[in-house]
Amino acid sequence: MFDFKHIISHGRKKIGILIGAGAPVSINVAEPGSYKPLIPNVAGLTKIIKERLDGKFKSVFDEIGKSIENSNIELILSRIRALSEVIGKTEVYGLDADGFHALSGKICDLIHEIVNQPLPNEANPFSDTVSWINGINRSHAVEIFTTNYDLLFEEAMERVKTPYFDGFSGSKTPFFDPSSISMFVCALN
Repeated sequence: MFDFKHIISHGRKKIGILIGAGAPVSINVAEPGSYKPLIPNVAGLTKIIKERLDGKFKSVFDEIGKSIENSNIELILSRIRALSEVIGKTEVYGLDADGFHALSGKICDLIHEIVNQPLPNEANPFSDTVSWINGINRSHAVEIFTTNYDLLFEEAMERVKTPYFDGFSGSKTPFFDPSSISMFVCALN
């Protein structure tokens, strides 16, 4: 542990941080004495989407969920998208390809609505991490990789005017530029 603390407290080593999808769950936005995550985990997201769908979409979502062992929103959405690409005019659970495409769009809209939460102003793990990064004069940029849908790290960095690069180029119409991150991929190999 001493060696690890020494490495991360000096600015000479390259540091990469992998942030998993559960990170926003660590931020409690409920009243004192109770718990509500800023952004729910996969199980919570699945439950909220199931509650917000109605009519035919809700029944199809439920049926697909029953057909998948240990189902969650990611598995259900993958199945919905697969069906939308292969069934054409044939109906499955009462929807054809266009219906499944519309259901996929509705679910994505709900996911966006649920995960598009602002970072709280008070201290939190995201702003603390950015403060730690900024607190040491470094020879190399700290690389943060996240599997999350949210933009909480970007927001934390923008609040304290920390420049960052997310793999996109352009400002009016940004586009992903894989060649700009190829140096990192080569360094991992």
